[in-house]
Amino acid sequence: MPRPVSAIRLAALALALGGTALTVDAVRAQPAAALPDWSGVWAMQGPTVFDGATVRPPDGRTGQPGVREFPPYNEEWEAIYRRNIELVREGNFPDPISVCGVPHGFPRIMNVPDVYEFAVTRGAVYILAENGPGIVRIYTDGRTHPAADELWPTYTGASVGHWEGDTLVFTTISLKGASGNDVIVDRTGLSGRYDIDFSAFYPTAALMSRFPFLKNVFEPMGFTSIPRALEDQLGLALVESEAPYDVIVIDQAERP
Repeated sequence: MPRPVSAIRLAALALALGGTALTVDAVRAQPAAALPDWSGVWAMQGPTVFDGATVRPPDGRTGQPGVREFPPYNEEWEAIYRRNIELVREGNFPDPISVCGVPHGFPRIMNVPDVYEFAVTRGAVYILAENGPGIVRIYTDGRTHPAADELWPTYTGASVGHWEGDTLVFTTISLKGASGNDVIVDRTGLSGRYDIDFSAFYPTAALMSRFPFLKNVFEPMGFTSIPRALEDQLGLALVESEAPYDVIVIDQAERP
């Protein structure tokens, strides 16, 4: 079965990861008869590498010391990639996506186990990944990326694109960035199960501008961020620091 990524051109991946917005020319939505048939269930083949043509050594697997690929990163993200490769060599690279149910985000969503489905419509393409899970929405109806004040970072970002024959060309912006800073290490010493009454609401400027009535709904309760609410209501403080934590590493899996 072919790899699903072969049907997609990850256009300007380095620029998308670096947060630089690109605007595609407005194009009409493709007629239904002209759209490619990507129906069925898809699965990646081979080891977890994005580009088998550039991986060194050729039989290398992601996460092994000395293995790297050559994606078209800009200088900032190439430096991050090199630093992570060095951490892998030292045995100190923490992958926060070590449990099921954590969104992998884009573009990693295109390089995970389990299966994919592609919903190709006249105005958008939807990538559904079972592992994660996660959904990537790529609008092909001629729209451009939303204005900066209407965006907030998400795991899969905001994607727009167009068709070139049966090839989907798209750009993705507004990604939430490195998820290594999201790992929470429990230092409370608490165990067991608790019933907790907890509330927090911290609206973005874009959300408030689109739904101004929310101000009257939530202002009486106070706009409270999650870290502040945790400390005020539960006495739990989130402190940014470096700390070791356990992860699950699977070196190899084979069918019985």
